[in-house]
Amino acid sequence: MSGNEFESAIAAEIYKQLKAIGFNGSLYHLRTHDGKEIDILLETENGYIPIEIKMTANVTRKDAKHLFKLDEILDKPVIKSFVLSNDHDIKTFGDSIIAMPAAMFLS
Repeated sequence: MSGNEFESAIAAEIYKQLKAIGFNGSLYHLRTHDGKEIDILLETENGYIPIEIKMTANVTRKDAKHLFKLDEILDKPVIKSFVLSNDHDIKTFGDSIIAMPAAMFLS
C-alpha cells in the first residue's frame, strides 16, 4: 500500500465512522498558501480537531510540523490534534498533539 492509499483508507474510515454516529460538524482538507497542509480538519461548534495521516512506523515531531500554531490561522481554537500512523507507540508533541496508531484511533 502506498502512502496515498494509506491516507485515503484512513480518511475514508474516519468519514464512515463520523457518518455512522451522526457527527454534527464539518470535515475539511486544509492547504494554506504557504504550504501548510492538514489531511483532515474536523470542525465542531467549539473548535477544530486536525488530523495528519502518515504511513510511517516511527512518527517524529517532523511528521506533526503542520499541526503546530494552527490556532494562529483558524477562526476557532484547536481542541486536540492527532497524527495517525503505523507507529505502535503513543507519543505527544507539546500539550495538544497526540501521535497514535491509526488502528487504535479508529477502534
